[in-house]
Amino acid sequence: MYRAFFNLKSKPFEITTDSIFLWLGEKHKEALAALRYGILENKGFLLMTGDSGTGKSTLINALTNSLDDTVIWAVINDPTRERLDFYNAIAKGFGIAKEFTSKVQFLIQFSHFLHKADDEQKKVLLLIDDCHRLSQDMLEELRLLSNIEKADAKLINIFFIGQREFNETLIQPNNRAVRQRLTIKVDLVALTAEETDEYIRHRLKVAGTEEKLFSAKAMQIIHRYSMGIPKRINIICDHAMVAGSVQGKRNLDHKIVEECIQKLNLPLKPTQEDFEGLDDEKSHLEHFRGRFTAGSAESPASVSGINLENGGCWGWMKYALGGVVLVLSAVYYWYPVGKTPELAGIEARKAEPQIVVKEAPQVQVRASPAVTVLEQNQDEINEKKAAELKHAILEKAYSTGETGRQGTTELAGPGDVAQTVSSKTDPGSAKDQGGKAVVVKELTPIATTGGTVQATETVARAQEKTITTAGPVAAAKDKEKIPVLPNKIVLPLAPNSLKFTSEANKEYKGFVEKLKAYPKAKLLVKGFVSSTSDSPENIKLSEERAMAVQKMLVAGGMETERIQIKGMGNQEPIASNDTNDGRTKNRRVEVVVVESGR
Repeated sequence: MYRAFFNLKSKPFEITTDSIFLWLGEKHKEALAALRYGILENKGFLLMTGDSGTGKSTLINALTNSLDDTVIWAVINDPTRERLDFYNAIAKGFGIAKEFTSKVQFLIQFSHFLHKADDEQKKVLLLIDDCHRLSQDMLEELRLLSNIEKADAKLINIFFIGQREFNETLIQPNNRAVRQRLTIKVDLVALTAEETDEYIRHRLKVAGTEEKLFSAKAMQIIHRYSMGIPKRINIICDHAMVAGSVQGKRNLDHKIVEECIQKLNLPLKPTQEDFEGLDDEKSHLEHFRGRFTAGSAESPASVSGINLENGGCWGWMKYALGGVVLVLSAVYYWYPVGKTPELAGIEARKAEPQIVVKEAPQVQVRASPAVTVLEQNQDEINEKKAAELKHAILEKAYSTGETGRQGTTELAGPGDVAQTVSSKTDPGSAKDQGGKAVVVKELTPIATTGGTVQATETVARAQEKTITTAGPVAAAKDKEKIPVLPNKIVLPLAPNSLKFTSEANKEYKGFVEKLKAYPKAKLLVKGFVSSTSDSPENIKLSEERAMAVQKMLVAGGMETERIQIKGMGNQEPIASNDTNDGRTKNRRVEVVVVESGR
């Protein structure tokens, strides 16, 4: 459609793996050299992983085209076949013209083929494409196939090519033997900004033009939105050239590219999760780190009409929202109407010291003994509380009353004050209305004569009894201290391991700290994988992930019988497995609180 407009011999950005457009960057050349070395030196098992679109098929085509007649190779493009179909596909790939009906027949014939190739000084290479789709049984069959060897030489090299999910299969304990046989491992990563520029110019040159069709800013945007993945680069550039030919523009600027990206509905930017698990020093994606954080100078511009990165409207909205939150917080904490009497009582007594009445020697008093006790301990109690108690006692002392009831003494008369102790309350066990412990003194009987009360031998000597039984307010206060246990936490895992990500590690520690307040809680630990296959191996891997978290909880002091585990495989995905972001979210362990025990 646009070849004539741009004077091109062919379309430069087709997504097919055409060898004439082959471009190798430095890291691709290193990977190709390492793989050639592993094949020619009979290293056994080789592995190349990478996300979809990073150029695995292109590199494999370059590798096989570079091999000479000393290497016999075959490719298995569909590794999901049944055992006999798999064996027959291998035989057909190596030119063995026979249909096998049993495993024994195939092994005998294939062993003869391998020994003959070795006698002719030829290498045998079997390439397994999309190896992440291999079942556990077929992976084991390939391992056994590699056992056909001589004492001094390997007779077959098996080259696995697939997505990074295959690493999750390899870390399973039952695949330790396969993992230990891997001698060469290559991981294809995205192109840098400079490599993206070279890649685009190379394909245009092969197509028939050295003209600089894309502006510098357009190149930057293509790199950012493609995340350096060659297949995405081809798709964006192809759409941009179609749009340019329709609009009659030979110079493809950033506006045309942004319009195409908007129509393609590509993500605005990669997330930090896309870079988890990469080696900080050696990864070729290291240059990405920090570029796509909020506020970065190189953050991609908005293409959807709403810029959430640096819009002025969004800026003042954030400040307004912050102000509203502060106002609501102030109302909640300081507005007096919202406080219950119990909470008000707690606040009033926060600074109030406990009243302790020291044992006093025997004295003869003319006034109320209670007043004397308060005056002696004036410095040890809150002044306001003392004044209130003193006023109440004096008021009671000057009121008329009766004497002689068991457990009750009422004093009346000018200048005399008495303290009344209810007959329903034992000495030393009274409480105030708020539930706070107080001290009650046992007083000696006071004689009464002719309506005048005179204390003959009052002894303010009693054992001090402090009641520590919590009342309603204390119970409410203790209840407030109990942390709220979440119903569920989601713990993402780092790629190719059973370890938490940094965020998940913080989430787990906070959950365990809260769990200490729930000694009878019961949990369900669910493990998940990010694979598209719901194979028994992936179920087993998800169980091992759940079991690893169970062991951590038990090591922290929780009983094993209160923890259930379940391997969910690839069930209940929370995102698509087609992106790094989605796979990172699906590669997780969930801890569900089945019963809090409260």
